[in-house]
Amino acid sequence: MILSTTPTLDGYRVAGYLGIVSGEAVMRITVAEAFAAVSQALAGERRFGHFEEAMRTARQEATALMVKHAREIGAQGVLGIRIDSEVLEGGCFAMTVYGTAVTFAGAPPAE
Repeated sequence: MILSTTPTLDGYRVAGYLGIVSGEAVMRITVAEAFAAVSQALAGERRFGHFEEAMRTARQEATALMVKHAREIGAQGVLGIRIDSEVLEGGCFAMTVYGTAVTFAGAPPAE
């Protein structure tokens, strides 16, 4: 599956647009993780490992769900990918990955 944030790819011609596909993941930061992050901030640290790891995991899960959806409808790629995140109540946040599912003309692109 070809994934790209760009609307086109050099060397590939889009044969069909199958529609928007997306994946969503909701993660929760525990009280202990939030406390650790605040402690790091008070100590002058600029990196927040717990939050960074949770965001990375959510992005990976959301991307995997988007790819699964794209495969289910026969896509060979997803173009114009965008990633959004939102803070929710209760220490949760949501990550959404979405783009346009496409097929390519000619031989399918290499995996």
